[in-house]
Amino acid sequence: MMKKILTFCLFITLAWSAQAQVSNLKLGIQASPTFSWMTTNNNNITSDGTVAGFNLGITGQYYFSENYSLVSGISLLLNQGGGLKYDYAGNFLEKAAEDRATTPTVTQLDSISTGSTIKFKAQYIEIPFSIRLRTNEFGYLRYFAELPMFTLAFNTQGRGDISGGNVVSENENISDDIVPIAFRWGLGAGVEYSISENLSLVGGVYYNSTLTDVVRDGVIFGAAGASNTEEDSKATTQSITIRIGVVF
Repeated sequence: MMKKILTFCLFITLAWSAQAQVSNLKLGIQASPTFSWMTTNNNNITSDGTVAGFNLGITGQYYFSENYSLVSGISLLLNQGGGLKYDYAGNFLEKAAEDRATTPTVTQLDSISTGSTIKFKAQYIEIPFSIRLRTNEFGYLRYFAELPMFTLAFNTQGRGDISGGNVVSENENISDDIVPIAFRWGLGAGVEYSISENLSLVGGVYYNSTLTDVVRDGVIFGAAGASNTEEDSKATTQSITIRIGVVF
């Protein structure tokens, strides 16, 4: 974690250096709570609970006119995911199960029973791109909307809690069962409050959803005498972010 904080500070230093060279560029810092959940396109794998997370990052806004800007940045997205309930038995964490196979004294993950829930908690480095449209200033306030918003996210860590049936475990390392790259879309709206000519507080609400599968497919166990089949579903993550930040 210390290494990530130092890397983040380095990005801030470089970004501030870039701002000094470009007059139409404004930079900001945001620290925002998130609430995420997961869904699938399989009726036998259903959403089962939300996860509270956090988004910490820097933003850059390049204004090509007074009220229109291109927005990007980089951020660390912590604890994203949610619970999925499986209405059949199977091996849904194949990579983690392979790692566990050499250590039989710990919880085995290769046989998760019917009705169990896996709560996924992933960490990403994300790079968003969007267009921001804002109003003229009313007193000290400006209102804005960001749409469309597209985000490229790189998975750096994955943890899971498994509950129900024959396996009950917390904080399992399931990084290899998380798809390493996610592509998301979203939109948001909020308000800027001007404190001075070069300092504003920003608050808003954003919705994001992944367009790509975020969890690797597993194996569904067949009934007695039947063969196993591939669990070929698409799992996506949705989230609501309460954006809190400052712009310089």
